[in-house]
Amino acid sequence: MTGLGDALGLDAQQQADLRLAVSEACTNVVMHAYEGRPVGLMEINASVDGHLLHVTASDRGPGVVPRPDSPGLGLGLPIISTVSDRFEVREGGDRAAAVRMTFVLGVDG
Repeated sequence: MTGLGDALGLDAQQQADLRLAVSEACTNVVMHAYEGRPVGLMEINASVDGHLLHVTASDRGPGVVPRPDSPGLGLGLPIISTVSDRFEVREGGDRAAAVRMTFVLGVDG
């Protein structure tokens, strides 16, 4: 994500926020999407729409379900919410779960 941030001219704080949000989304896939399965796909897509950067982390696991035995602290989505300008969790279609994070470009952090 650093290369993308550099290419888009993000300042240090914006780059740190982007890296943290994407890292948390990827960690959620690793920790939750394929529980009990040896492997699974993770896809990261980024696109720019005017002054908005959209980054989506998706998987093909069973979808977003409560996990009382969660191995993490449950802070991933709240962290993503804090450091991104907008985010949403989607389910359905050919991807079981997708976290879409939006960052406003060209604004000082």
